[in-house]
Amino acid sequence: MIPKFRAWDKEHDEMLYPDNVDKIYFEITVDGIVTYDMRYILPYDDIPPYLDTVIMQSTGLADVNGKEIFEGDIVQCWYEKGFVVMRQGSWFIETDKEYLGALYEYSDEARVIGNIHEHPELLNQPNE
Repeated sequence: MIPKFRAWDKEHDEMLYPDNVDKIYFEITVDGIVTYDMRYILPYDDIPPYLDTVIMQSTGLADVNGKEIFEGDIVQCWYEKGFVVMRQGSWFIETDKEYLGALYEYSDEARVIGNIHEHPELLNQPNE
């Protein structure tokens, strides 16, 4: 599986995906993933400015509606809400109290309802 990523642009408060080529360019280097801001028109030989981003990887799993689940997504499983994190090489759903469990155990019941950057208030609302 080819890893997929998205990035939260801290300066513009916007979620960016690799197909947003007019806004972001992802480069994988020996130091990790670097993101460049493509919103600026530069001379041909200039390097675009770096973007201050939070990189999130796809889990390779989809929710009950077929939506791809990424690190940082807020998911609802039955009456619990949590967010997706990587711990010790596995994807987990973490709540404000504890770990709900491994994501793969819940992916057929999980529904993506937002993410921690665009919708942090969802984690503070009572469970539905």
